[in-house]
Amino acid sequence: DAAPLVERFNALSAELRAARAENAELEVDLERASEAKTSSEVALVDEEARAQAGVLKAHASAQLDVSATIAAAQATVEQVVREAAHEERRAEILARSLQNHRVALELLQLADPAIEHLVAEHKLTDAPAAPAKGAGARRSPWRPRRWRPR
Repeated sequence: DAAPLVERFNALSAELRAARAENAELEVDLERASEAKTSSEVALVDEEARAQAGVLKAHASAQLDVSATIAAAQATVEQVVREAAHEERRAEILARSLQNHRVALELLQLADPAIEHLVAEHKLTDAPAAPAKGAGARRSPWRPRRWRPR
C-alpha cells in the first residue's frame, strides 16, 4: 500500500525539483532582465543629459553668433551713417562753393561793360610813360623795398 504513495511522492518530488530548477532559471533570467533594464535606464539618462548639454551648447553658440552678427551690423550702420554725414557735408561745401562761383560770375558779368569801357578808353590815350628808374622809382605794392641796414 505504501508503494503507490512513495511513487507518487517521488514523482511529486521530481516535479518539485524540476519546478525549482525552472524557477531558478526564471529568476536568473529575471535578474538579467532587471540588470539590462537598469543599464538601459542609466544609458537613457546619460543620453538625455548629453543631448541637453548639446542643446545648451548649441543655444549658447547661437546666441554668440547672433550677438556677433548684431555687433557687426551695428558697426556697418554706424560706418554708413558716418559716410553719409561726410558726403552730406561735402555736398553742402560744394553747394556753397558753386553759389560763390555763381555770385563771382554775376559780378564779372556786371563789371564786364565797365571793364570794356576802361580798356577802350585806355587804348585811346597815349602810351604810358616808362617807369622811373633809380632810388625814387615807385615800387609795386606787391614787391616792397628790401630792408638794408644803414
